[in-house]
Amino acid sequence: KWAGLNSTIIDTNFTHVDTNFIKSNIYIINYDILKKKKEILEKMNFKIVIIDECHYIKNPKAQRSKEVLDFVKKIPYILSLTGTPILNRPIEIYNILKLLSPENFGNYWDFAKRYCGAYKNRWGLDVTGATNIEELSYKLRSTVMLRREKKDVLTELPEKTRVVVPLIVDLKRYKKVEDDLKRYLIEIKNRTEKQANITVEQLAKIEYCKQEAVIAKISAFIEWVQDFMEVNGKLVIFAHHTEFVDKLMVELKSYSPVKIVGGMDIKNKQKSIDSFQNDIDTKIIVCSMKAAGVGITLTASSYVAFLELGWTPGDHDQCEDRCHRIGINHNVTCYYFLCVNTIEETIYNLIQTKRKIFKTLMQDNNEIKENTTSI
Repeated sequence: KWAGLNSTIIDTNFTHVDTNFIKSNIYIINYDILKKKKEILEKMNFKIVIIDECHYIKNPKAQRSKEVLDFVKKIPYILSLTGTPILNRPIEIYNILKLLSPENFGNYWDFAKRYCGAYKNRWGLDVTGATNIEELSYKLRSTVMLRREKKDVLTELPEKTRVVVPLIVDLKRYKKVEDDLKRYLIEIKNRTEKQANITVEQLAKIEYCKQEAVIAKISAFIEWVQDFMEVNGKLVIFAHHTEFVDKLMVELKSYSPVKIVGGMDIKNKQKSIDSFQNDIDTKIIVCSMKAAGVGITLTASSYVAFLELGWTPGDHDQCEDRCHRIGINHNVTCYYFLCVNTIEETIYNLIQTKRKIFKTLMQDNNEIKENTTSI
């Protein structure tokens, strides 16, 4: 659109290479249909590939990653774009680094040992650490990485502020779930090596504890939103689970809310976006963090509120930046509602620790104001 180049979008209906297709300069395809169209694309003899949001192929074992890596290995030039090269820990960037510069990042064990503090435990190789981060940052910049911060390229973009709002609520039901979780974690710690590797089960129980914290605070959160809407224009709310999105849609119906959740088709998603952006009566949009975290613009609002927490700073940054985007002329304020004395405080602190690692690795100097207010 902007470059004036002839481009073709390859969708599921595209079945063969025709004359018009060959005349195009640029071909655009979704990750998830690459496998179905790879045979056709391989005939095109591409000279360059751009992998957008390349953190989607961070996991070398994922089918999506395998398909992309197999396809691009015959293409001479590769560019990888992302605003969040790591979401949790340095090991997540290795897959894309090996693709871009195998001569500098070809040995997995060397990378894991040097920059992830890798060591062997009873379950195998632990690569969840972060070591020698400043050295890795220098190596990235001197080999494959060109980093631009918003403050460098969008000098007119106003600042972004995060506000932590502690909620003190009745935790009687929550504490029972938390106590059960503690007993469970102590129990599995004492199991044999064969029995102990049950990460999925552990995460499911922790997720259940997280949901109980949301159940405990959601009434207080709704009350806050109602007070907030009396003096402010529009609000973007991010949640995660369908049950909470549905409850918010019912409880806040007087503000003509719309939503973006997983499973919605593109047409209905865009309808919700347009309504929020252009209709003065649509005061609230309720979004799933995964379904609305990237690729959409919600600049009609200066305010973002998180009812639920994800696990990574990248997830939250992407959600915040639906409002904090080019073209705005107002400060964006992002509210994080934490249920006091629950797992939510632990998770938020974990996110902040990951955020510090990311800032060191990327050498980011852009400080975001953070403060805590009491409800």
